[in-house]
This record gives sequence, C-alpha cells and structure tokens, in this order.
Amino acid sequence: MEDDHKINVDIIKNIEKIKDKTLASKLEKNYFLGEYKERVMVALTFDEVEEKGIYNEISQALEKGEAKKMIISREVAFDSIKKYINIAKNRHIPYKMIDNLLNTGNIGLVVVSDDALRFPPENPVVESKREKIEGKHLPLAYYEALGNKICKFHMEIIQIEIPEYKQYYTEIKFMDSFFGTTCPICKKLGGKKRG
Repeated sequence: MEDDHKINVDIIKNIEKIKDKTLASKLEKNYFLGEYKERVMVALTFDEVEEKGIYNEISQALEKGEAKKMIISREVAFDSIKKYINIAKNRHIPYKMIDNLLNTGNIGLVVVSDDALRFPPENPVVESKREKIEGKHLPLAYYEALGNKICKFHMEIIQIEIPEYKQYYTEIKFMDSFFGTTCPICKKLGGKKRG
C-alpha cells in the first residue's frame, strides 16, 4: 500500500514537471513571436526596431544559410520595419508580419531557422545601441547624435570606441561649417570633450 502511494506521488510529480515544461515552452514561444528560442538566431525589441538606422546583427543573420524567415510584430510602425523588410527581400529571405495576441514580451522582430540551431545564442536579443554606447562610458549625447553630422574630434572617438557605429554619423566638412552646421555632441558637452 505504501509503495503504491509512493508510485502515485512520483507519477503526479512527473506529470507536474511535464506541465511546467510545456507551460514554460509556450511562454517562451509567445515571447519570441511564436518561435521556439532554440530556432531564434537574433531578435530585436520594439524600441530597437524603431531606432534610427539598422542593426547589423539582423543583416548578418539574414546572410547565413540557417536563416529561413524573418518575423515582425504588426505592433511596430511600418516606417520602422521597411528597412528590415528591404534587407530580407534583397537576401531572398521570406518575412511575415504577425498579430500575436498572446505575445508576452517586448520582441518586435526575429530572424529564425526552420530547425533548432546547432549553437543557439544564450540570449538572442541584440544589445541596444544605447546600451553599447553607455557601456563604453560615453555620454547620452553620442546616442542622441546618431544619424547626424558631427565634428572630426567626436568622429575619431566613435572610430576608436564604437567603430561599428561610424556609418551612423557623418563628419562635418568645411562647407557644412560655413553654412552653420554644428556638432550636436559639442553642443551637449560644451565643446570638444570626450564626455
């Protein structure tokens, strides 16, 4: 009788573990726009998708043979996603937009494989531009100046500290200065200071 009770308790515990795993799997799938985490090559949050410029991590992931589709939440403004749609089209990677009423997170875009990745990233969500800039102990002025013309002094700092972002800035040329263009970073920091 006691053995039967122990067996029943073990069976109930195993059933609970299976239920917990299933629930965790469904939550994870809802977090990554309907895809299992082990298939997600790279993901962007809503805020990252809506930032100026693109994240090179998306472009690089779409170049890999494992990339089979890009999924985008319909909650993201079309003006923000068309830059990624164009990249997917150029790489002949299908994309789809989904209305995910069960979405439980802040993920706005994922690039996925059809199968589980051999070496899935521990965290497929890309570190934001702002986080990278702050991680280099640069003031927020560098982030706010993305997409603008900046002085040679600050361009050199960017080339040293965050060279992967240099394409997001343009150096102020003589004619720009002549017509009154000023460096927004200098303006914020009060001159040619690293910050």
